Amino acid sequence: MIGTSGPAEIFAAALAGNKRAELIGERTVGRTGVQELVKLPDGSGLWITSSRYLTPAAAPLQAKGLEPDVVVDQPEGEFGAPAPADAILQRAVERLSTKKAA
Repeated sequence: MIGTSGPAEIFAAALAGNKRAELIGERTVGRTGVQELVKLPDGSGLWITSSRYLTPAAAPLQAKGLEPDVVVDQPEGEFGAPAPADAILQRAVERLSTKKAA
């Protein structure tokens, strides 16, 4: 979904940075900055970044993203083919099952 990557990354960074969660999956894209369009007097415009987000350890998220604790590659699906199994979800469920048993 468009528009969810930034907020999801900020939330994941907060959870992981405060040792409240493990990150499982692929590296995130780092789309967390807030940008605004400033209209100029001649009718043109200028995009400026007005805010940047940091992890609890003060590391920037913008353009760097988050590295997961457990790396799992999600297989690419092919157009018209059935969707592949969600490898990231399966690994997360395995991880939770193992932690409960321990």
